[in-house]
Formats: sequence, C-alpha cells, structure tokens
Amino acid sequence: MTLRVFNYPAWGVTVNGRSVETQTADVTGQMVIPVSAGSSDVRIRFRRTKDRTVGNVISLAFLVGGILSVVWGGRKPDNDGEHRGSQGNAWQAAEKIFSATRTNLRR
Repeated sequence: MTLRVFNYPAWGVTVNGRSVETQTADVTGQMVIPVSAGSSDVRIRFRRTKDRTVGNVISLAFLVGGILSVVWGGRKPDNDGEHRGSQGNAWQAAEKIFSATRTNLRR
C-alpha cells in the first residue's frame, strides 16, 4: 500500500495491531506500507519527535520575547528627558549611517 504522504520518521504504522516498518518509494519519498492480500486494519499515527518539540519551544520563546519587548520595552527616556519609542532611536541611527554613507559616496 502506497500513501501520498512523505515518509517521515514521526509516522507510526500498525497493521492488524502489530507495528510495522514502513518503506520509502524511490523517486517520490512516499510511504509504502507492507500489507498482505486480503482485509487488514491499517492505522497510521503522527507522533511528536524531538526536533518538532525543540522547534515549538524555540517558537514559543521568541513569541513571548516579542510580546514582552512590545509591552515593556517600547518607551524609554532619552538624554533630554523625552520619551521616544525604541524604534525612533533605531530610525535616527539608520538615518545618520545613511547620511554618512551618502556623504562619503559624493567625495
């Protein structure tokens, strides 16, 4: 039996209640399940793997960090006491770099 699913190690397959090793189609990478002729009970389950768990943890950490930076890192006083968003300071720095580069190119 060939499924139109990429054969990834997270797939768990049982045939008639017994775990079986899947094979991979050469060109397409599709999952091939060894099934004998006749009626069979085939169950396919996608399990969690370490790489997916690590990826989810990293994504969650960056999401929380992004939310915290927006909530708590948005407004800080400058030297003159005015509150500007952190993005404003970044734009000012980028503008200075661009101006200096443009001046150097004119020489």
